[in-house]
Amino acid sequence: MKKKFLKKELVFQFNIFYIMVMLVLVPLITLLFFSQGRRVLYKVMSSDMTSLLEKSVQISDAKLLAAKEYTLGFLADNETKRLIVATTECKNDVEYYFIDKAFKQLSNKYFMASPDIYSVNVIVGNYSLGTESGKNFIPKNKFKDTDIYKSVKKNRDNMIWMPTYRFYEMYDQKKFKELYSLDYYYIFSLVRNLADLYEETDKQTIIDPCVLMLNFVDGFWADVFSKDMGYDNLEYMVADQNGTIITHNHKSYIATDYAKGWIDQVSNNDVGTVTITIDNRKNLIFYKRSEVTGWISMYNIPMKDINTFYFQMLSRYSVIILLVVLISIFFFSIVIKRLIVVPVVLLTKEVEKLKEQPYYQIKEQGSYEIRNLATTYNNMHRSMQELMKKNFEIQKLYQETKLKEINLQLNPHFIYNILNMLNLELIRDGKYESCKILDDVTYMMRYVLDNDNITEVFEKDLRYTLHYVDVMNRRYKGLYQLELDIDPQLNNTEVPKFMLQPIIENSYRHAFIETNKKINIIRIKCFIKEGKRYFCVEDNGKGIDDKTLLELNEGEKGSVGLNNTRWRVRYIYGRDAKLVAEHSDEKTKEGTKITIILP
Repeated sequence: MKKKFLKKELVFQFNIFYIMVMLVLVPLITLLFFSQGRRVLYKVMSSDMTSLLEKSVQISDAKLLAAKEYTLGFLADNETKRLIVATTECKNDVEYYFIDKAFKQLSNKYFMASPDIYSVNVIVGNYSLGTESGKNFIPKNKFKDTDIYKSVKKNRDNMIWMPTYRFYEMYDQKKFKELYSLDYYYIFSLVRNLADLYEETDKQTIIDPCVLMLNFVDGFWADVFSKDMGYDNLEYMVADQNGTIITHNHKSYIATDYAKGWIDQVSNNDVGTVTITIDNRKNLIFYKRSEVTGWISMYNIPMKDINTFYFQMLSRYSVIILLVVLISIFFFSIVIKRLIVVPVVLLTKEVEKLKEQPYYQIKEQGSYEIRNLATTYNNMHRSMQELMKKNFEIQKLYQETKLKEINLQLNPHFIYNILNMLNLELIRDGKYESCKILDDVTYMMRYVLDNDNITEVFEKDLRYTLHYVDVMNRRYKGLYQLELDIDPQLNNTEVPKFMLQPIIENSYRHAFIETNKKINIIRIKCFIKEGKRYFCVEDNGKGIDDKTLLELNEGEKGSVGLNNTRWRVRYIYGRDAKLVAEHSDEKTKEGTKITIILP
């Protein structure tokens, strides 16, 4: 299928490619945008919600911290202690009236600056002092039965934040149960046991209870939370560590244990995000712990609403992106077709004309690359025409070359026959030394002429080298001594033809000039080491100076035979092969050692 498609016309391939892009790439880009966009929107939404929540907590903490500071100032005032003592000694309602009036003035001094505090009450024995007559609503005879009193008794010296409670439940005032419009229907309080202040007056009898209460109604949270977040079922709430709801945008959840079942999942950290299943529905909750009360403020958004919001927003943008991509690909395809497909089709038609007009020149038109291709093709076509003209001449010369080759094959045989006749004549005349020299020369000629291989088995090449040495020794009448140390494993390995002979010839010609040695030694040592073959030719001649040795290794100097050997070794084996020249004796700088290293 793939081969058939590649053999189709370029226009057809381009149209198929365009269709595939429209059917596969465009929807894929849209899906990727939708997926990535959802992640980005989720991060942005999480960041925004967390930021809004942190600001809300900062606002509420600032208000509640101010209330605590006002309370500390109020408790430090000596007038507060005096009024508490005076209340315990109150004998009739007239005295209580004046004490309550003085208390109102004192509380206004400290708490009037905070509009968030709904009322300030001090419960002393059977009396209740309040900021205003309309807000002095604490029933005296019911206070000892409340959870507030019990908490104060346990935490005598500390300020306690009492989570939101229903007034009628806390003080057993069932007549107020249906009065939902009552300002103080839901209250949370900051309470403090004042018994320690009373004890400082050296009185023997401690009045119980003796408690300060700062009361806050649910309207305190009205300006704290941002309500219009774009989610239909958004919940904002504050809960304590036990899951009791301090405030909630749905009033029915206030002062209940709505969060009891899952509050542990958000109480481990001070701030964060968590997914929780509530009533078989997944919800995303953003939370932040108050540094003042320890309560946890939360935004609760159903995952269904988030997904709906994302889908509506991303759907609009995805359609826009899809249209932009489709339009872009359409115009891009038109440009590509005009710049590439059309010129290539025209070039193909021009080439087809060559079938009928062999000497036709293609029109050079289109983009630079297309024109360059046409020019190159025209040049190649002209070159082919010239080659075709020369081909006939080459064919004519071929037969002449074959005839010459036959003659070259016949001539060596003639020479071998002459050499054999000379050898027989020398034997008859008893000239055996000359006969041996002739045998060496005959072997060497056969090795040179019988084949034109560039490599040969090392054993044969070594035998050729030894015949050469034998001829030279006879010439110099035993002046040179040859030593051999050959690893038998190298005999059947391939080496460059005539590898050692040029090096030994170099030793005969240069190594022993102007030396007075009694014995001139040429040593051939061949071995295998670390997976490589080493072929060494070493002499005990006069040696080479360091400068010449360096130039020799770099190929700048050396005999024709030595440089030829270096070139052939590198040509056959590449960079893995080397020819290295060094001193035979590094101390005296005498002698020369040439080593050929082959893989």
